[in-house]
Amino acid sequence: MMTSTKGLDPKGLTYLEGEGFPRGLIDAMVALKKDCAEQIFVIDNSEPMNQPDGHILSKTNTSDGNKLCFEKATRWEELKMCVKSHIQIAGALKIPASFRLLNTATDGAHVDGQEFSIGQGKGGVYDVDTEVQTALEIMDKIKPHSRSPLTKSILQLLRDIESRKEEIKKRGKHVSVVLCTDGVPSDSTREFLVDQLKKILGESLPVHMVVRLCTDEPSVVDFYNDLDKDLNIRLDVLDDFQGEALEICKINPWLTYSLPLHRAREMGFNSPCLDNLDEGPLSKTDQKELCDLLFGKDKMYLSPSPELDPEGFLDHVKTLQQDQTEQWVRTINQSEQHRQCGAFVCTDKHANNQSFLRHYRQDPIMEETKPWIDVDLVKNPKEKMAKMRRITQKKKGKWFAGVLGIKR
Repeated sequence: MMTSTKGLDPKGLTYLEGEGFPRGLIDAMVALKKDCAEQIFVIDNSEPMNQPDGHILSKTNTSDGNKLCFEKATRWEELKMCVKSHIQIAGALKIPASFRLLNTATDGAHVDGQEFSIGQGKGGVYDVDTEVQTALEIMDKIKPHSRSPLTKSILQLLRDIESRKEEIKKRGKHVSVVLCTDGVPSDSTREFLVDQLKKILGESLPVHMVVRLCTDEPSVVDFYNDLDKDLNIRLDVLDDFQGEALEICKINPWLTYSLPLHRAREMGFNSPCLDNLDEGPLSKTDQKELCDLLFGKDKMYLSPSPELDPEGFLDHVKTLQQDQTEQWVRTINQSEQHRQCGAFVCTDKHANNQSFLRHYRQDPIMEETKPWIDVDLVKNPKEKMAKMRRITQKKKGKWFAGVLGIKR
């Protein structure tokens, strides 16, 4: 075991590796414990979360083994799977985490008020394994109901952090706040929320905030993107796994954006290269940092500089990938033949076509594994893209995505 995982017990390491987290990212997440005082998840369990336009990832048994696929689900089922994953990740890393519900839990979910936690050592006793199991059971019992008192919950949370900010700062730490929601506040206007947030956050709270959206409704997406612009804090607004993968593949199609990378971003993992994935083509510096996360700094230490020797750098990456497990990526079908593809690219004409994207998101998903980095695509983007692209074609009055990717 590498020295940088000394803060992780064998059980935690086994869990993270079993979930597909690369060793470099595990090392970085272990280091996160030194900087993160606590993770706080604000969970929207309001009635609209029962809308059936979510997706969950599941395994199906086939003649050639297990296949991963996306199945239609409610927004709540999608969010429940997400939160349960973060409960287990926090347990594996032994990062203190609390989970706050917008509405009181019902249907036998025994929650102290509207909050449950792991790794907090209540009563001086730490039993993370039991706490993780209890938290998972609570999530299974929660049923969405009522409205979305987001403003009240967010302001109360930030005031709680404000009361502890000097102690948190003195320890050189921060708090990660993850807001999981499908809507805008039902208990205030946007102007009131922004005004109150500016007053509280103006005190320089040690907060990293992530908004994990459980909807594609433009008004909701715009609401939180505008908050990002108005507030002078680190605020990341994330779609679900499928949506983020789609955006990233349009910008950095050489990367296999797998679920572990998405989970790291959801939990507020602070890394410029991950933050920039959906902002534009990654710089050479960001590419190097990303490879450190994927393969480990020890293995990337002797790699040539991507600025001075890009060919040598890519050859080094290609060699490292020979010992890596290929990552599962979602694929889309074209017509009813259910063709498999390794990455997604769409023509500029349809890049912002919402009806096209909705159609894509509803298509069946099939199994495909790919290396983390498509080295050939990075080396020869024009030539490879020309070979990969099958121009979007019109069939039966509907647009279907072309086949993308080269089978190895």
